[in-house]
This record gives sequence, structure tokens and C-alpha cells, in this order.
Amino acid sequence: ALAAAGNGDEDAILEYSDPVQKYGRDIYDKLPVYHMLMDWFLMQEDAQKSVDIGLTILSHLDVRVPKNEVFLTGSLVSGLLKSKSLVTKNIDLDVADMPVAKDKKTKAIMRTLDKMSTSAYFVNEKLLALSIFTAARTIFKTGFTENSCTILAGYGFAMTIKLGDYQLGEKCAYRAIEMSHHGQSQNFTSRVAFITYGMNLPWMTPLHTTTPRLLDGVQQGIQSGDFESAIFCANFYVWSMFDCGFNLGRIESQCAAFTRLGEDFGIKFAIVLRGFWQTMLILMGEDETENPCSLTGSQLQLHEIEAMYHETPDISPFRKFQMFLALYFSEHKFGADMALDVAEFVLGETEGNVGTTTLRFANALSCYHMARESQGGRKRKYLSFAKKSHKHIKDWVEKGNPNCRHYAALLNAEASIVKGDHPMKIVRYFDEALAFAKKDSFLRDEALISERYALFWKREGGREQFESKAMTALTLYQNWGAHAIVSRLSDRWKLDLGPLLDELPSRQDIMLSGADEDSSMSSVTDVSLF
Repeated sequence: ALAAAGNGDEDAILEYSDPVQKYGRDIYDKLPVYHMLMDWFLMQEDAQKSVDIGLTILSHLDVRVPKNEVFLTGSLVSGLLKSKSLVTKNIDLDVADMPVAKDKKTKAIMRTLDKMSTSAYFVNEKLLALSIFTAARTIFKTGFTENSCTILAGYGFAMTIKLGDYQLGEKCAYRAIEMSHHGQSQNFTSRVAFITYGMNLPWMTPLHTTTPRLLDGVQQGIQSGDFESAIFCANFYVWSMFDCGFNLGRIESQCAAFTRLGEDFGIKFAIVLRGFWQTMLILMGEDETENPCSLTGSQLQLHEIEAMYHETPDISPFRKFQMFLALYFSEHKFGADMALDVAEFVLGETEGNVGTTTLRFANALSCYHMARESQGGRKRKYLSFAKKSHKHIKDWVEKGNPNCRHYAALLNAEASIVKGDHPMKIVRYFDEALAFAKKDSFLRDEALISERYALFWKREGGREQFESKAMTALTLYQNWGAHAIVSRLSDRWKLDLGPLLDELPSRQDIMLSGADEDSSMSSVTDVSLF
């Protein structure tokens, strides 16, 4: 059965698994096949069946998980209180001083809860949380196992995203990373990396410091044979590079390499990287299109993805790409309407991941823009959604998120424009947004802020200020590598770019300069790595 799984032969998997399940002496005899089936069904995008197998295993191991929704909620509250008390009390223990679980039952429970939390992420949020809380409690009650690092990483993520406890979330993340470098836990280093550096730590740590660690996670996943975690790390690495504003030419070549790598490994999630690849080609002007939000070109045909997934959770990343394209190509009606229609669904499916703050920001900005352009009921809808997203970002900044201070400031400016505030108040918000973007090294966002600042001065009749901010925006977009945006804006604003375009670096020059700046990042494109 295990060999059949390695070959991807579903009929043989089921044929050989059946007698093991029927005639195995006890649950421990059956566990290898049960766990293999959990992984298999998850890879086949049948997370519910994977969860059902996990529940079956846990019942045999005397771990009762309520199926009734009311009882599940009650267990969740109790599990949170008990686990948080225990974790808070013991999280500062040195890993070397932690007891190691030796009995096979504890090891079996931990491994099953670990797998089930992954599957439950896609089908049952409450069951996901209960699995993590139960496993976290087990770590400090009965001892450390090889799976403890991933469980603690997931627990830290839950504390950060669900409870807003950044301090405990951060402690759990770093303790999970430390655990992942001990003994057999090293097989889970890549998985811990994408949970901590791709989902948790960016909420309280500068993105420029977490991004390189995701590249390490890619390499660790490949070396350990955990190809799925390697591709998840690759996905979050590309997102982080994109959000930081690294040159699109560099990111695109790395994204292309990761896409092919994931497809070679048979990882279905690689289609998301292909969507990101297409997004960058459109921004760069490599795939010319009259409708950039269609997300269609040489690497992806969106209508084929829509026919495959319809409006299921799997379509969420592609809707996110479309909303980003709407933001940067100033297609704000498209972006705002999509925000009203599907943004909450998309955010619910990708909550906490790198890119969440950017999507909230994109939704808010497009909706503020359209609130200014609309009247009546539609204006109220746009404004209501913009304020809701704006409030989320303000809350994150107040809790200590260092990666969206410039978003909050720019949205303050956009909200003030809609309200009709005094121009000098709006100018202060724009200046604050630019100062944060420069200080925190978000080149892409500095370009967008300059563009919005230019539009403000154009409406106010400040010709000199408009031209200054407009040329700044175009220069920054050019440095980012978004040549399609440069072309569109220069045509719309009727500015003579002249010397600016003459200084445009070639794609080869960009890649060479990127290699000089950071050889560890550019090495991703080296085929020998794979």
C-alpha cells in the first residue's frame, strides 16, 4: 500500500490498504496505512475524508473528539483555556530540559493530531483549533515528540491570528523553530518554516527579515523529501518578495523555477505559483493584454481555472491576484466590485498568510476610490467595506505589525479625501505614508503612494507637485520592473518620460545586479539546486 502511494496508483492503494485495515492486530499495526491514507486523500483534495480517518484513529487511541457542533464549541473553549495556561507556563523552558515522550500511544496521538490539523484547515476551523489545542496540551503534559515542533508552530499561529496575542504567538514560533532542529524533528523543518515565517512571524516581524528564512525552508524541504512543504515555503517566499517590492524580473524567474519544480513533484498547489507567475508577467509587460485583470496570458488561462474550481476555496488565490492587478492598473471599479462580491470569502480561505494585509489594503483603497466616484447606495456599500478593511489594518498596526504602517497612513489620506477634509491634513497623511514606506523599504508601495499623491495634486490643481510626484511614481515603478504600469500611466498622464525610459535597465542587468546583491536569493534559479 505504501509503495502504491509512492507511485500514485489509487486503485492499488485501496486494494492493499483494505486487508491491513481489516486484519491488522491493533491500531498501531494499522497506523502506517491510516496515516498514508490521510496524506493521500489530502493530496487528492478530499480533506474531509482525511479528517474522517483521523477521527477514526483518535477514537481507537481513546481521544474523544465531539462531532456535535454545540459540544465541539464547548470543547474548543475548554481546550483553549487549558492549553493556553499550560503553554504560557512552560513555553520558556529550554528544549533540552523538556521531557521526551517515549510511549507509542502519545507518539501516535501527536502524529495523528498533527496530520488532522492540516486536513481540518481546509474543512473545519473549529476542529482545526481543537486539534492544535489538544496536541499543544499533550506536549507539556506527556512530553516532546518529533511532531511537537509543527504543533507548536500551528498553536503560535492560532494565538496570533485568532486571539491577537502576538507575544505568545511569537514565543511559540521561535520555540517551534528551535525544536525543529532537534533529532527526528529535523524532518519537519520545512513545514515549521512555512507556518512560522510565512504565516505567523510576519505579523510582528519586518518582512525583510522573515523572507530569506523561507528560502531556507525550500531547500530543507527538498533535502528531507518533504516536497509539499518546500512548495508552500516557495509560495510564501515569492509572496514576501512581491510584498517587499523586490524587482519583478528577479521574482519572476524564481517563481518560474518554483512552478516547474512543484509540477515535477506532482504538487497540485503549484498551479497557484503559476498564477503568480502570470501576474508578474502582466505587470512587467511581458504578456501584453488590454484587460490585465483577466489574469490570462502565456502561463495561465483563467477561464480554465474557473471551469475547474468554480467559486470553491481553490479559486481564492486567483481572485487575490485579480484584485492586486486591479489595484496596480487602477481598475478600481473592477477591484471594488470584486471586493464586495468575494473578498471576505477569499480572505477567509487565506487568513493570516503573507499577502493578507496587502489584500485588505487593496480592497480598502479601491473601495475608497469608488466611494468618491459613486453616488447613493453603491457609494455607501463601497465606503462601508473600505472602512471595515481600513479598521482591520489600523488594529494590526496598533498590535505591533511593522509591515502595514504605510498602508494605514495612505488609507487615512484616502478616507480624508472622501470626507472632504482640508488639503493640508491630507498632505500630512500622504507624507507620513511615504516616510513609513521609505523607512521600511517597501519600494513597490512607495511607488503606489506616490501615484495616489500625484492624483491628489492633479485634482487640487497643483501642476508642479503633480508632475514631481508623478515622475517619482514612474521612476519607482520602473525600478520595481512594472513596465506595463509605467507605460499605462505615462500615456494617461501625457508625460514625456524621455531620459527616464532611456535609463531603463535590461532584464539581464536586473538579474545580474540581483545576484550581486543577494546570492542566496538568486541561487533559487540555479537548476542544480533541484
